[in-house]
Amino acid sequence: MRKVHPLEAPEVVRRFNILTVPSTVVVDGERRVRAVNFGFADAEALAGTIRELWADRGALAAMRHGARATYEARYTGERNLELLERIYRRAMERSHGR
Repeated sequence: MRKVHPLEAPEVVRRFNILTVPSTVVVDGERRVRAVNFGFADAEALAGTIRELWADRGALAAMRHGARATYEARYTGERNLELLERIYRRAMERSHGR
């Protein structure tokens, strides 16, 4: 799951044709859109989407492989260290009034 603010990621808004916030977009491991919910997603609607995906073993396997590839590309130890250092630098800059 990834939370995205529309003003910070206009490419996501265009790609998924987001017309309202919040919106929930479920994509599979091959980056195909599996479900879109505009507005607040109630628990029953999300549960139904998850049940459908769970029943589709091919889609589930693709999502699993896609999630692993994303994790390995974005969340290596080195990448996490870079992100943490950036967070601490910003905090220090703010505490010193920069």
